[in-house]
Amino acid sequence: MARIKIRTNELLKKFARIMNELRKEGLLRSNNNPVADLGEVVACEYFDLTRAAPNVRGYDATDRGGLRYEVKARR
Repeated sequence: MARIKIRTNELLKKFARIMNELRKEGLLRSNNNPVADLGEVVACEYFDLTRAAPNVRGYDATDRGGLRYEVKARR
């Protein structure tokens, strides 16, 4: 049991380091589930959209014509 506890602790520390790196790179904007933030990044790259500022409500990205998009992602 102690071995499992140590392994879990190590994995959680690695997860925290990865999350911090993703925040530093600007890929994550919140402390919530990272799937939503990563979904925005992928959608913006794939569809050539501009990601909205983190404090904007109601949409996540815009296209070149100014059309607004709300991105949804799930696991």
